[in-house]
Amino acid sequence: MDEEKNRIVEHLSDKSKKKRSVISIVGMGGLGKTTLAKRVFNEAKSRFSHSVWIDVSQQYSAEDLLGEILLQVKKTREGELEKMTRPKREEMLYQTLLADNYLIVMDDVWDTDVWKILSPHLPDAENGSRVLITTRSVELGFLTEEESWELLSRKAFPNQEDIGVVCSEPLRDVGKQIARKCGGLPLALVVLGGLLSTKGPSLRAWRRVAETLVWETSKDGRVCLDILALSYEDLPRRLKWCFLYFSSLPEDFEIEVDKLIGLWVAEGSSSKEQVKHWKKLQRITWKSSSRGAW
Repeated sequence: MDEEKNRIVEHLSDKSKKKRSVISIVGMGGLGKTTLAKRVFNEAKSRFSHSVWIDVSQQYSAEDLLGEILLQVKKTREGELEKMTRPKREEMLYQTLLADNYLIVMDDVWDTDVWKILSPHLPDAENGSRVLITTRSVELGFLTEEESWELLSRKAFPNQEDIGVVCSEPLRDVGKQIARKCGGLPLALVVLGGLLSTKGPSLRAWRRVAETLVWETSKDGRVCLDILALSYEDLPRRLKWCFLYFSSLPEDFEIEVDKLIGLWVAEGSSSKEQVKHWKKLQRITWKSSSRGAW
C-alpha cells in the first residue's frame, strides 16, 4: 500500500490547495480500505490542528456522528454532550473547526446521506482542511498473484524470516493455488493465511484446504465471507462459543477485555486456563464488526 499511501498523504499535505477537499478511498469489502486509511491518518494527523477518526457503518445517527467528532476536537464531556440538541452540536462543531485546519476520516460510509448531514458543519476556511472517506465500490486495485502469495505466506509462517526454509516447492505450488483463489483480496488472504498457520508445513493439510476452496465464481466480497466461515468452522468448539458471543453485540460496539472475559466466564464459555490466556489481551479493546471481532 506504500504507493497509494504516499499519494494520498501528499494530496492531504498539499499547501497550495487551500480550499477544503474531500478524498475517497473506494473498493469492495475486504480490499484493505480501512487499513490504508489508518496508515494515511497516522502519518498525516500531526500536520493538522484537529484530527478525527469516526466509524460510520450502515447504522448511524446524525447526533452520534456529530457527538463523536465533538468528543475528539473539543474534548467535550459525554455528560455535557448528552444534554445538547442536534442544532447545538452542529453550531459548536462549526465554530470549533472554523479557526483551525482539520483532518476528518469517515470510515465505512455506505450512503451519501452521511456527507449531506456533516458537510454543512465542516467549514471551508481555505486553510487546507481535508476530509478522507472510505466507501464500497470496485475501483481500488487488487493484489497481484505475486503480492497475494507474499501476504499469504507471511501469515502462514509468521515467525519465519526465510519462507524457503520451511516451504518446499510442492507446498509453495499449493500455496500459490490457494492465494489465487482469494481473488487478490487482502482480508481473505490474511484470514486464510492465519488458518494455514495452524496446519504447519503439511502438504496434505494444505491440499485439503485447497480442495475446499470453490470460490472462483464468487462476487462482491462473498469470497471473504466464505473464507471467514471456513476459518470459523476450523476453530475448536470452545473458541466458537467465544466468537459467537459477538453476534449479541451491536456493530462497532467497543468492549473492554476484562468485561468481555467476565461475560464469557459467566456464560460458561471459558475455563480457568483459558481466562489466563485471555488476560494476556488486557490492553486490547475488542470491537464487534460485520466481519467478526478485531
